[in-house]
Amino acid sequence: VVMLKIKNLSKSFGDKKVIKNLNVNFHKGLNFILGPSGSGKSTLLKIISGMDKEYEGLITYKGKELKSFSEKDMNSYYFNSIGFVWQNFGLIEHLSVEDNVKMVLNLTKDSEEVINEKVNLILKRIGMSKLAKEKIATLSGGQKQRVAIARVLVTRADLRPSGIIRIKKQLT
Repeated sequence: VVMLKIKNLSKSFGDKKVIKNLNVNFHKGLNFILGPSGSGKSTLLKIISGMDKEYEGLITYKGKELKSFSEKDMNSYYFNSIGFVWQNFGLIEHLSVEDNVKMVLNLTKDSEEVINEKVNLILKRIGMSKLAKEKIATLSGGQKQRVAIARVLVTRADLRPSGIIRIKKQLT
């Protein structure tokens, strides 16, 4: 099932075309965007996330055009439907592992008990239970990456683009 469809996507920064006529479908589940530095991966993710609305082409999620989303629709889309593991992880260094993962669940209507149960389960699944109380600042890069992944997985988002396409060069 195609969840997110990109058709004829183009993006420029001034005279420089960063993405040119990209067509790709993302399916429910994990997707990966791979490619060398400067190939347009972060630009594409910012567009998919709705952070950047200045592009040409069409992006639809479950058949609805992303540019037409209201602020409420966009918040729901970002929280419930799409999850990202950013290159810099986006973790808060002075918080613990469990608090960083718990942060995204604090936006739900789940009880504290349910939230703690979900966090404990995901940390166990990624092999980070023993480090739950550790501050992010004390972790290795690989451990931080696992915490960032746990934060995405704990929400059970429909789409988790991190890529379905391998970018061998710039998206132009």
